[in-house]
This record gives sequence, C-alpha cells and structure tokens, in this order.
Amino acid sequence: MMEDKLKEREEMLLHLFHEEQYVPMKEKELAVLLQVAPSEREELSEVLAGLMRQKKIQRNKRGRYSLYDGKNREGGLLTGTLIANAKGFGFVEVEGEEEDFYIPKTKMGTAFHMDTVEIRPLKHSGGKRKEAEVVSVLERGMTSLVGTFESAKSYGFVRPDLQKIPYDIFIAKENKNGAVDGHKVVVEILDYGSKGRNPEGKVTEIL
Repeated sequence: MMEDKLKEREEMLLHLFHEEQYVPMKEKELAVLLQVAPSEREELSEVLAGLMRQKKIQRNKRGRYSLYDGKNREGGLLTGTLIANAKGFGFVEVEGEEEDFYIPKTKMGTAFHMDTVEIRPLKHSGGKRKEAEVVSVLERGMTSLVGTFESAKSYGFVRPDLQKIPYDIFIAKENKNGAVDGHKVVVEILDYGSKGRNPEGKVTEIL
C-alpha cells in the first residue's frame, strides 16, 4: 500500500516537472503546491531523493528541483558514491568522471563511507586533485557496523572495525543492551552525528 502511494507521488512529481510552465521549485514550495500534509513531508523528501538517485530529477545549488538534464550539472551539483578515509577525508566516485573528487575533512558533513551523496565541485585550490564538498546525503550506504565496545562511566563507545570510519559510535546507557568493555558487537546507527558530535547507535547483537 505504501509503495503504491510513493509510486503515485513519484508520477505526480514527474508529471509536474514535465509541464511546460513548470519553474524549478524548492521542496517546501512543492509541498504547498501539491497540498502535502505536514505529516507527509518526510515522505515527499524520500520520493525526491529517490528520483534523484534514479537520475530522473536534479536539484540546483539553490535547492530547486527540475528534470534531470543528462549531465546533472545545474548549479554545479554532481551525484556519486563516497569512499571514506580513516583520517576523516574522502573521495567521491562520479559516473562519467575520469577522476574522483577529493572531499576535505571539513567538507564531509555527516556523510559516511559508501553513502550516495550530492557534491558541489570547489574552485581549483592549486592541488593536483579536483576538490568538492558534500551538499547532501541522498542514501545511506551503511546502517550498521561491527566494532569493539568500550565502557565510559554510564555510557559507552564502539570503535568500528572498519578503519574507513574515523570516529567512535556513542552508545547511550539505555542502548548498551548488556555489552561490556571489550565485547565485539553489532551496532545499528541511529544518528550520523554532526560537526563536533559523534554518531550515535545502539547495540543490537553481541558477537
């Protein structure tokens, strides 16, 4: 039932974007035009992200949506897969581009290893590689990971086995699920963090 509703929403959006009089709009404007209830705004975001992944639509640097133009370069935005590095920076592989884009640590946002991200190329900085910044995360590549649990007073942290994840995962007291110092655990990621704040998760399995 939910899939039918999402498909219907997709078709409605594509029909709108194909109309000759359509002018690129922001998500909030689309929600008003299509009379999307506040409780369904998240669903609209998911549909828009899905259409971008399918390269049916694109979003420019002002956040306005339009039909995909075959190059996805309106406003300088590109879509690709993030390959993270243990030191905090990353590279984004963009289909059709011979060279990956280097993402400095300060331009990663909340992006994780293997996420599908939207990036904006930066002006040439004098380095050998092309640089870009992450504008948004379209799809998460990882929703759980394996690591070692470390106790810290009433809470804990999980140090990921995968070295491409450069930060520990914070585990609140209520999400420890019996894990103690040294346990190898599986963690579900609840929050991907932000600048200066670690990702958060909960232990779902003790290995």
